[in-house]
Amino acid sequence: MATKVSKKAYLQNITQTLLADAQAAKTDVYAPAQFFQTYKTATLVIPQFQEVITHPLTTAERKKEVVADILGHLGADKPTVQFFGQLAVDGRLPLAKDALDKYRKLAADTSKDALATVTSATPLTAAQITSITKSLEPVAPSGFKLRVFTQVDPKIIGGLIIQMDNFYQDLSFSSAYQVVETKVHDATQV
Repeated sequence: MATKVSKKAYLQNITQTLLADAQAAKTDVYAPAQFFQTYKTATLVIPQFQEVITHPLTTAERKKEVVADILGHLGADKPTVQFFGQLAVDGRLPLAKDALDKYRKLAADTSKDALATVTSATPLTAAQITSITKSLEPVAPSGFKLRVFTQVDPKIIGGLIIQMDNFYQDLSFSSAYQVVETKVHDATQV
């Protein structure tokens, strides 16, 4: 009978395995974490994906095949496919986001990288990313290489949200709109 591993121990084990696999494959160690949004979209667009993966009669081998087929088709590298395949076999796909957040931190610590995530309403151009990176370099800890990742969230309407360890700046139109809305609401309350 297999022993149940705690969530914390499981996350530590699977993230260390993923980092070792990514380093051995000489791929971008941040590719698995960046791929999470694509995975999430695939589960929404292809509802049968989750059904097959979570069905009690689906064998471990079949789960790995389904994950490899779909994620491979979406452009995931081998370590990412193996990672999601193992989560599926272990019945722990709901932990993917937690695992990838922990993994990204582990990869950054190992590589001595300072990570920044910039969220915009539309994709940023290379020139915009370069400009943002130069602006963020003074905020990065000394001795660390700054790595800027981008993500798109149309809900912010425009502007940017910048997150980096202890640094957070919300320059989005949606937050500015909320401030104006609150001021108008407060001014009209008599």
